[in-house]
Amino acid sequence: MRAASAIPEVSVACPLCGGRGPTFYVENGRRFERCPCGLVFQNPRPTDAWLQAARYEPYDRGAAHGREMRAIYEHAASVLPPGRLLDVGCGPGLFVRMMRSRGWDAEGIDLDRGEDFLRLDLEGPFDALTAIYVLEHVADPRRFVEKARRLLRPGGMLYVRVPHTAPIVRIGKLLAPRWNFFHTPWHLQDFPPRVLLGLLGGWTLRIDRTPTRRGAWARLPVPGRSYTVMATRPMYNAQPP
Repeated sequence: MRAASAIPEVSVACPLCGGRGPTFYVENGRRFERCPCGLVFQNPRPTDAWLQAARYEPYDRGAAHGREMRAIYEHAASVLPPGRLLDVGCGPGLFVRMMRSRGWDAEGIDLDRGEDFLRLDLEGPFDALTAIYVLEHVADPRRFVEKARRLLRPGGMLYVRVPHTAPIVRIGKLLAPRWNFFHTPWHLQDFPPRVLLGLLGGWTLRIDRTPTRRGAWARLPVPGRSYTVMATRPMYNAQPP
């Protein structure tokens, strides 16, 4: 990963409401604000050009991560409508291959292959669109949701999974002072559930907080966990207000 001092930066406002807030947390020299709307976001953050060019380095390539992703993929397969599927941030394509083997017409795109969801000219409609651990990396999450809505058929599903780390970073830093909780500089924001549900206002929403890892940590009643939102596109064609 590049050193923080070598990363070109840009000062930003909240990508959801344009607001500003006090410093919430500093990790590896990178500052996070908490906006009055509830979003925690990195400010300043890496420039769009750097985010486009830099190769993303995931947390964990080990067996525990593989088990976690398999549990998420199985959950997605159990709730997604059949038909045409686009997996945004597909990585090596494991989920795409799994869904094809089960009868979906599945395809994937990934920024590491130069495929930017917000810039690509994609041809819909899709029956389902998945963004698993993607939205926390997106500089403009509102545009992401708007484009997903345009690409989905009426009644299609957007399946989003995000980490929610903000509630545990302070105590977590005491227990694991070297752990990169926000995976700086890659996580641009951290979504409390109410904020993500508000971003998807007008959709039919379901939320799933089932932990995907085993052990004592998964059993703790703490809010700092990943969660999934299943958002069904409205059946009408008009844009929401």
